[in-house]
Amino acid sequence: MLSSGRATTLHDVDEALRRPQTSTIPHPDLKKAGIVTTARLTERGLQLALDLDRFIAGDLSGLIDAETSTDLDLDAALLVFDTSALPHESPALALVLASSFLTAVWVYRPWKRLIVL
Repeated sequence: MLSSGRATTLHDVDEALRRPQTSTIPHPDLKKAGIVTTARLTERGLQLALDLDRFIAGDLSGLIDAETSTDLDLDAALLVFDTSALPHESPALALVLASSFLTAVWVYRPWKRLIVL
């Protein structure tokens, strides 16, 4: 969650990777010694930022680059992700089917899970 109260999106992650702030250096002693700099953080995060471009402006844009729908109930007994509009050869379909989101959210829920795609 951002200080503005808005949920973090991939656009925010991309911005943080491309233009890290000095305040994001985890240990002040590393910053003071010059061991970790924003230039080094940018260098380390650039490949991930470039990979995220596909989800932000590439062929997978529109799938996971915005805030989660406010009416999504992660405590519901059933979640349905309608993928019928996605072409069978679309890389987006594989992304949805293999989504770690479902695993991360539902794996620790105490009840049975039913996923319909």
